Amino acid sequence: MKEKIKVLVTDKKPKITEVEMTLEGIIESDIPGVYEFIYTDDEKGILKSVEIYQPEIIHLSVPLAKIDCLRLVKKIKQVHPAVAIFVFFLMEFDDEQEEIDKYMSQGVYKCYLEPLHTDALIHDMYVALNLESL
Repeated sequence: MKEKIKVLVTDKKPKITEVEMTLEGIIESDIPGVYEFIYTDDEKGILKSVEIYQPEIIHLSVPLAKIDCLRLVKKIKQVHPAVAIFVFFLMEFDDEQEEIDKYMSQGVYKCYLEPLHTDALIHDMYVALNLESL
């Protein structure tokens, strides 16, 4: 059996009844059984999970409570340079392109503003991992 692609989500693990409304639920409904989702929402937990699991993808929600997310990206890339980081901006900025450029310059694969189009995200995940087929 093929090993699942590990995705680290920087959020609290959803309750079973909430999963279908999450990114995990949406992705699993389109491509079931391909990804393994790991959840953590504090800086120490994120960095420890990156070291332990070596995820192929990280979904980083900005802002995270009391975390400098740009600094966190730098730390993640030091620990695991090959990881594809997808940043989801959950707030508005005066200059959105400037914020996107800051993250992209630190090695982020892709940044998204709301509303999130999951078809585009799933496609981008596929491309980031250079997958030929799922």
